[in-house]
Amino acid sequence: MTAPRLEREAVLGALTVPAVLAHFHIEPHGRADQREVRVRQCPSCGARGRADAVGINLESGKWSCYSGGCKGDLLAAIAGWAGLTIKTDFVRVLELAASIAGVLPGADPAEVKRSAEARKRQDEDRVERTVRERQAAIQRAGTIWRECQARSKVGEEYLRSRGLDPVQLVARGAVRFLHDSPAVALCSSAGRVINVVRRVVAPGDGPKCPGLTGCPGRGTLVGRLSTVLPGRRIVITEGVCDSLAAVLAWPGALVLGAHSWIHLEAIGQAVAKLVVNPEVFIVPHRDPPTKDAPLGVGYKGAHAAALHLTDKANVTLIYLEAKDLADAWKAGWRP
Repeated sequence: MTAPRLEREAVLGALTVPAVLAHFHIEPHGRADQREVRVRQCPSCGARGRADAVGINLESGKWSCYSGGCKGDLLAAIAGWAGLTIKTDFVRVLELAASIAGVLPGADPAEVKRSAEARKRQDEDRVERTVRERQAAIQRAGTIWRECQARSKVGEEYLRSRGLDPVQLVARGAVRFLHDSPAVALCSSAGRVINVVRRVVAPGDGPKCPGLTGCPGRGTLVGRLSTVLPGRRIVITEGVCDSLAAVLAWPGALVLGAHSWIHLEAIGQAVAKLVVNPEVFIVPHRDPPTKDAPLGVGYKGAHAAALHLTDKANVTLIYLEAKDLADAWKAGWRP
């Protein structure tokens, strides 16, 4: 006689994100959109500085740490929060997950199969629903961008406090204002506005640079890939304020900002497909080192972008002593 086994699919089929968070007494910060919850505690690198540092998909259980670059599934989250390792402690992780989900060993194989099929149908339904919601959100983003304020006393004072000239930025069409916060458009490769990302003047414990609910995060801030031309200088950087600083630092250049360091590589890859031998400057954040990124995740993303442009562009990777390009610009740095 052998002891009843726990079936991985049966456990995953019954496991939910709220149940896992409750087990580990982790307080959710709030949803970034209808499908995701944010928390401070990363399963891999521990507590982060912001309450919204880790995003967890409520349906798939997949999570990403936007500060440390870590990611995984719900079993990896359980392992990390329990101080275990998937590779060496898988049985213990599965047992703990089963305990959280209320699944007993020896589940009927037929029931396991039905659970897997039901999960597949749920995934397919989720994809279809996500596509519909995303299309509606993108449509809304274009409307919101058109309706953004052209000027804002509060927003312009914030830009001046960061050493950025709002008059020049407004004149160049780089910035608008949403709820008095400086805002920039996030555009698709075809040049369509698919999100509006703002730098909140007083974020408190919330996100500093949120996009619109349900909109994509992958794209380019300020500039558009559809306007890449032979001979035009290109600057790739990260974030709202750094993208605006790049507009001032390299007049006439095409600024392609990433909404997060994780999108830097995709921008470099896209540029490499469009033109031959452009002059490209890549300016990452100077982030603290992590286990997976000894020079920080910003440099990791920038290096990945540069690799796509090798032999296709004249690339200069600028690693600043300041925290980011905006701080360097305010301190007097000039290219």
